[in-house]
Amino acid sequence: MLNDEEEAKDVTQEAFLKAWQVFEDIRRETAKAWLLKTATNLCIDRLRRRKFQSAWDEYNDEYSGLKIGNKMFGTIDQTPDPLEQCLNQETRELVQKAIAQLPPAYRTAVVLRDLEELSYEEIAVMLNQPIGTVKSNVFRGRRMLKKILRPMFEV
Repeated sequence: MLNDEEEAKDVTQEAFLKAWQVFEDIRRETAKAWLLKTATNLCIDRLRRRKFQSAWDEYNDEYSGLKIGNKMFGTIDQTPDPLEQCLNQETRELVQKAIAQLPPAYRTAVVLRDLEELSYEEIAVMLNQPIGTVKSNVFRGRRMLKKILRPMFEV
């Protein structure tokens, strides 16, 4: 979620520290879900603290395109011309800004499903939500993205 290995290690350490502090209050059968939810919340908090754009710039430095569903946006060829590079960068920025406009529940679901490529089941466990809620949030998030991006890409 953070796209930064060192920051992810910090969040992991912080999540385990929180777990240690409430060790006796956590039920053994829900400990894993509690820990995943805590780590997810800590990631969301960190993302809120820093500018959303910088998080996506780091992602784009690592990967040349942005995948949403089965579509790739902003893929850069091996030898792109300057105009193509500019258009690709602009497309990535538009998609990133659109994702930033989503409500947190939808944004988290879409990012985990379409960018991190996690299964619905994995997301449900991570967010401690029913799988139906996860599917709904992904669907609604994608629909909102489509509504936000449609005017920008119509010719």
